[in-house]
Amino acid sequence: MKKSALFFLIGIFLFVASCGDEEENNNNIVTYNSECLYMKDGSTDDYSAINFQYYTQDKRLVFKHINTAFNCCPGELSATVLREGQLISISESEEEGLCSCLCLYNLEMELNNVAVGIYDITINEPYVHDDPTLRFQINLNDSLQGTYRVPRENYPWNLSGLE
Repeated sequence: MKKSALFFLIGIFLFVASCGDEEENNNNIVTYNSECLYMKDGSTDDYSAINFQYYTQDKRLVFKHINTAFNCCPGELSATVLREGQLISISESEEEGLCSCLCLYNLEMELNNVAVGIYDITINEPYVHDDPTLRFQINLNDSLQGTYRVPRENYPWNLSGLE
């Protein structure tokens, strides 16, 4: 009986210890979103980009996602984050998709309590299809800001190329 209780306690300890490095935050991390960018003159729409800025004093990492796609009638735009060690995965989403069209938007997202370090970032966009995923690495030891950009060839990006 004592052996089985000991194994049970060891199993619980190992389970809790394995979960210790994972931090999941299901709260909406979007702090700003633009209106549909097609209504703006001179917008360039053949890419999607992430600008990042790290604020050392309050350990805050801000991402500005340029040209992310959502439905033309998205309701509230949101993003959730899954942090596991040095991996940061951000999933963007919309509340509803009531229209039969897509539009490009700019989002600003904020993560708190991010220590200086090297991170592998993945941004999961809902309408990317065959275009490359926004996946990149940042080294906050070397640079507190930067930009990562990927080309986009499919709708709703690159509409100027369709004319």
